[in-house]
Amino acid sequence: MAHNIWIWQQPEWPNFRWDSSAIATLLPRVRAKQGKLVGTMSGLGFDMQNNARTLFLCKFVSNS
Repeated sequence: MAHNIWIWQQPEWPNFRWDSSAIATLLPRVRAKQGKLVGTMSGLGFDMQNNARTLFLCKFVSNS
């Protein structure tokens, strides 16, 4: 069975249901990791930021 990665491929699209308490426990960790990433990226120069974004997008596309 294929794994659906795109949100629009989910069987419940666009009528999702979720457990707010489960999300609430994970959200602080996600926000902390996001902050670390933003902080790291802000320390890079403009060209390195663009290179990092391009590399990420290329890897994302090649893995889809």
